[in-house]
Amino acid sequence: EGTDHDLLHQARRTLVQGLRQMGDLTRALEHLERLHVSTMAAHVRKADLQARLLFSRAELEQARHQAERARLDAEVQRLRAEAARRAKASFLAVASHELRTPLNGVLGLVEVARRRTSDPGLQRHLDMAAEAGRGLNALLAQLLEYVAVDEHPLQAVAPFDLRRLMQQMHHDMLPAAHAR
Repeated sequence: EGTDHDLLHQARRTLVQGLRQMGDLTRALEHLERLHVSTMAAHVRKADLQARLLFSRAELEQARHQAERARLDAEVQRLRAEAARRAKASFLAVASHELRTPLNGVLGLVEVARRRTSDPGLQRHLDMAAEAGRGLNALLAQLLEYVAVDEHPLQAVAPFDLRRLMQQMHHDMLPAAHAR
């Protein structure tokens, strides 16, 4: 397919002329027949190409319409996905705020009860309830953070010292890990 047919045709013609001049008419006739076959194939290819060109305009227009339809379908899908993402983010934000309000009330009442009780068993149970509430509050805060990040993706981050960051996180999380 990648062959230059005109160059090949010219080379065969030159070969036939050279064989004639050398007097090798048998081989010249063989190559002349090959030249004829390749010339006929080239004519068939040319006629096929011309026929394809005649029909390609209509096919091209149809392909353009299909491409435009596909582009529009992709845009509709993108808009639907964006709307779904926004609906999810809105739901998560509203739900977490709605959960956080009564949770803060419960945590406040647990704290009041902890301060007023002198029973060590009840104090321990209230401490566990307060710890669980703070954990739930932290989870809701992370959920709100997730929604904020999803809503406003991060831009390029400035370079930072990962080792120092990990050490700081270890230092900050260690008391909570020991408490659990």
